Order: sequence, then structure tokens, then C-alpha cells
Amino acid sequence: MTLPKTQPLPNLRAFEPQYSMEDPNEKPKNLKSLNAMLLKETVEKRQQIESLVHANEALKAELSKRKGLDGDEGEKVVSLELQNGLLGVYMDSQMKEMGVERERAIGVWKSKVNGLMGSLENEREMWRGGSLSCSLPG
Repeated sequence: MTLPKTQPLPNLRAFEPQYSMEDPNEKPKNLKSLNAMLLKETVEKRQQIESLVHANEALKAELSKRKGLDGDEGEKVVSLELQNGLLGVYMDSQMKEMGVERERAIGVWKSKVNGLMGSLENEREMWRGGSLSCSLPG
């Protein structure tokens, strides 16, 4: 969007009527000329002001639109960061729980293995000691 260029005010002293006693008819002519010029400049300045007001309104609308998008995007980012953080906490707790369950399962299996090894050792001792006799077919 381009803004209208402002023009410097003209030096009104240059247009001041030079009154002389010799030419009384020049005074109304000069005043009419000055009035026409001032009227033309006033119209131009009003158009510039109107154009600037419209440009300002358009810029305000664009700014509020961008702020609105940034606000929504900011909320989305915060929401995603929160979801990501919650997912991380959930995953950590699940991994810890799985680790605890795995350790518990390993402990159960170790105790079963130890029990079976103890039973096996007892049976082995009984076989070595001859307390069990077994007749093999044959």
C-alpha cells in the first residue's frame, strides 16, 4: 500500500497582493486569485487527509488480522507443547511401569528357577546317595 506524498505548503507571502494607490482594481482580482489557490490547496489537502485515513484504517485492519492469527497460532503452539509434555510424562511413567513389571517378572522367574535348581540338587543327591533305586528294563 502506498501512501500519498505530501507537498510542502507554498509560501503565501509570495501571493500577498501588492497594493498600490495607483491600481484599486487589482485588489479584488488578487484576492480572488489567492482565494482560488487556497481553495484548490484545501481540496487537495482534504483528499490527502482522506487518503491517509483510509490507509490508516486498512493498516489497522491488517494489524488486527495478523494479531488474530498470531494469537490463534500462539494458542496452537502452547496447546501442542502442553500435549507434547503430557505425552512425555505418560511415556516415562509407562516405561518405568514396564521396567518395574519386568523386574518383578524376572524376580518371579529367578525364584522358580532357584526352586527348580534346589529340587534338582535334592534329586541328584538322592541318586548319588543311593536312596533311590531304579530298575531299568532291559
